[in-house]
Amino acid sequence: MPCARGDVRVDILYSRARPLNKAALDLVTSVFFFIFTIALLVTGWKFFSQSVSDAFFFGSSYSNETSFTEWAIQFYPVKFMFFFGALLLLLQGFGQLVRDAQSYRYFWRWHEGSRTFARVLLIVAALLAAWVVFEMVNIAVTEYESLAGSLENSLSSVGIGGLTLVMFGSLMVVLVAGLPLAFVTGGLGVAFLYLIGDQNMLNLMPSRIFPMMTNYQLSAIPLFIFMASVLEKAGIIEELFDVVYKWMGGLKAGLAIATIIASTLLAAMVGVIGAAVVTMGLIALPAMLKRNYDPEIAIGSIMAGGTLGILIPPSILAIIYGVIAQQSVGELYLGSLIPGLLLAFMYGFYCWMRGTLNIKMAPPMPVEDRVDMKEKLRLLRNMFLDWVGILLLAVPIFVPLIKGRRWSPGCPTWRTVDAMRR
Repeated sequence: MPCARGDVRVDILYSRARPLNKAALDLVTSVFFFIFTIALLVTGWKFFSQSVSDAFFFGSSYSNETSFTEWAIQFYPVKFMFFFGALLLLLQGFGQLVRDAQSYRYFWRWHEGSRTFARVLLIVAALLAAWVVFEMVNIAVTEYESLAGSLENSLSSVGIGGLTLVMFGSLMVVLVAGLPLAFVTGGLGVAFLYLIGDQNMLNLMPSRIFPMMTNYQLSAIPLFIFMASVLEKAGIIEELFDVVYKWMGGLKAGLAIATIIASTLLAAMVGVIGAAVVTMGLIALPAMLKRNYDPEIAIGSIMAGGTLGILIPPSILAIIYGVIAQQSVGELYLGSLIPGLLLAFMYGFYCWMRGTLNIKMAPPMPVEDRVDMKEKLRLLRNMFLDWVGILLLAVPIFVPLIKGRRWSPGCPTWRTVDAMRR
């Protein structure tokens, strides 16, 4: 039997299709995948070769390219990742193409009913593949002139209104059909670059990706993920929830309030929504259901608390937005801290009100399970020691975010070095 795939899709028609039609759609997907991957492979090699040596790597300029800083760091190791990453993707794509073909043959053999739609999809995939091969030949043998029948620069005379309809119409069709989001958007982007412009327009791909790769602020994201993994393996998250529950358990809906507080603290440690939701779902949901909490308030408190990772610093989403919008990540953190804490307070107050109005919906902790103040202080002291280690672990995460920032005398806000230069 073919293995399941984990691609992100707009699951409207794909999940309702028959297995044979799904396998045929996967073959169509492979064409978009190879359009994007081959374009990145070729342009990535050109991007890399131009930064090293004209004589040995067939580049045309920028020999021995370095950064414009005092360190004069060479760019070619980073630019080589375009070619190397595309090569690895291409090898993986060939393997997936073989698996998709095997799945198609398997379901074709055991399919009962009409095979017309699957045949049509297979013909579409073959025509798209033939067009891609022909345009690759056109790019390889021509430079300023196109071969007869080539679609290069064919949409250059279309107005902006028509281009918008064609581009977004094509995107909607392939997304509704259930094709994977990443491959479809990448393949369509390359195709329209070629159709609107020419083969030289494809060089925009690595030149647009490279500034994102060299942005130091994005280096904080893998460090956040690393810290979340450390907290999970060390069991600190479970201990955190236990301490908060012992402190808040005597209140109405105390377990739901403890979930909100623990999610708030967890959001301040990892900055990832998924990590908070999944972790609290595994820890808090069984505990609340065991104590006869209403499933709605149990799941609602977990989902509401998990979304606080968007606002409460450090937030990965704030980093990505700051990089794309060219805004200060530190100022985004300062602006989102108070709204995030206010939302956490409102979520907790709502849970307390629901538990007060209907005690059966969110009962408090049983009296025999409660602890005295001495035990609470002991638990709080142990958690404080864990937090010291967390803060030490978080130091290298915040370094990329505060790099290049200075305090401007006489100004009550932080300004970046670039803003001060302007």
